[in-house]
Amino acid sequence: MKKKFKTFIKWPIKMKKTFFICFCLAIFFKFLKRRSSLNRLLVASKNVTPFQKSSFSKNKLFEVNFMIDKISKNLIAISCLTKVLILKKYFADSQTLEINIGTRIKNSSFESHAWINHEYYLQLEDSELTTFKKLHEFS
Repeated sequence: MKKKFKTFIKWPIKMKKTFFICFCLAIFFKFLKRRSSLNRLLVASKNVTPFQKSSFSKNKLFEVNFMIDKISKNLIAISCLTKVLILKKYFADSQTLEINIGTRIKNSSFESHAWINHEYYLQLEDSELTTFKKLHEFS
């Protein structure tokens, strides 16, 4: 734990800010997911908030995704739906991010997945993404 904390201390202020925003959004969406419908979650992810002054770029998307992975591995588990909601909220001013929800049956079990339909994000996803049948798309 000490090593992880020392690593965090060495991060530049900009990265710490991104980490903190992603962490707060993760807590917010995990709580909201338990209390409300999918429709309300999607509406909440589209609203632009005052802290958002970040323009969408490939590097910024990779940085935010990296922070979400760090939070998920070290602090709280984050599902794929929560992850895309965080990304959508973080880049709420971007019109190019669309949330997709799909399903598949693999080895006699039903699976669902949420992802962002954007060329930069699809580079981060597993190649098995193509095996999911898209049920709905939210922009």
